[in-house]
Amino acid sequence: MEKNNLSDNELQKRAMSGDSRSKEQLIRRYLPLANWHVRHFVANDSQYDDFRQEALLGLVRAIDTFKPQFKVQFSTYATTCITNALITHKRKLQRTQEFVVSENGGDDFFENVVDSTQPNFLESLYASELREALAQKLSSLELQSLFYHAEGYSYKEIASLLEVSAKQVANALSRAHNKLKKS
Repeated sequence: MEKNNLSDNELQKRAMSGDSRSKEQLIRRYLPLANWHVRHFVANDSQYDDFRQEALLGLVRAIDTFKPQFKVQFSTYATTCITNALITHKRKLQRTQEFVVSENGGDDFFENVVDSTQPNFLESLYASELREALAQKLSSLELQSLFYHAEGYSYKEIASLLEVSAKQVANALSRAHNKLKKS
């Protein structure tokens, strides 16, 4: 039987047994799906190749780790692995953002964010009224801690980025929460 006529599950089974041609066939078959997902994750064309590579790694991981006994279609599993690889890569990029605090103690923190993943990301996310209100109510540490926390960073990660202790981050977030709750 020609490999083009084999089901995804059969190709994957053969690939797991060491048949590199079956693995290549699965990759060729799912490459359009991977590319489709990449186009939905890429903020600009300069990132396309990096995201495409991550999607392909997710696809290869799907081929290598698929377990047919769980009664899930390979296509579903591959889509999940590709999407997870892209999400992980996007989060990794977001963690490498550079945050520049202005010399005046951080009142213009939102205006000085350099985001390498999405141009004007914060500008589209936060209205100018919100930026001004937060900058007036919160200290620089509170504002930065709040922003990082909203982005999904742990207290430990925030502490490392801001070069303070995790306890200081926890206290800053608590103060920010109380200040914002009162407003």
